Amino acid sequence: SLSCSIPSGSLSAQQIAITSALQVYTASGVVSYDDLQIQTLKPTNSPTIGQHTLTIVGSNMMTFSVSPTLRIGLTASPVTAWIASSSVICRTPPGGYPNKDHAIVISMANNVETSSGGFSYDAPIIVNAKWCRSKTANDGALIDLQGSNFGSTDHSMSAEVGIVRCDSSQWVSDSSISCSVSTGFDENTLLIAASEGNGR
Repeated sequence: SLSCSIPSGSLSAQQIAITSALQVYTASGVVSYDDLQIQTLKPTNSPTIGQHTLTIVGSNMMTFSVSPTLRIGLTASPVTAWIASSSVICRTPPGGYPNKDHAIVISMANNVETSSGGFSYDAPIIVNAKWCRSKTANDGALIDLQGSNFGSTDHSMSAEVGIVRCDSSQWVSDSSISCSVSTGFDENTLLIAASEGNGR
């Protein structure tokens, strides 16, 4: 019998070569390294504008840098870096709804691991309402709802001013929604709620 210490590495099937008395013996596919695993995410959420640091903690992440790549859902992280055999960090890409539970996909030395969700973008928050146009006989009032986490791209948004639903809501940016309302409020209305799609 023969025993040895296995060096660091990756990939599932490895060839073994033994040299003895000037003779070389080889065997293929008899040894493999354990698969890459994702265990926890720190933190588990990010603002929709992205550019926050996300740490992926796991195992079998190599003992040296191998230029890992990472996706959150379908969007690639702009920056990913190997830290240790148990952690990789990345910058979160811009994102948001409609999916509230995004999978993490990490690729490293031809080894790919996918988490079953566990990451989400922060919910929309409204902090201010700015009147852009008062109601006229022919047109509804136009209000700029200001806040954060409205998403990185144009998508279905809805908003309410008091108990009156906006006749139309238009995504402007991650921090602004344009809301048109015809009746049921005045400029002293304070309760404003924003939601995505049909949700509250």
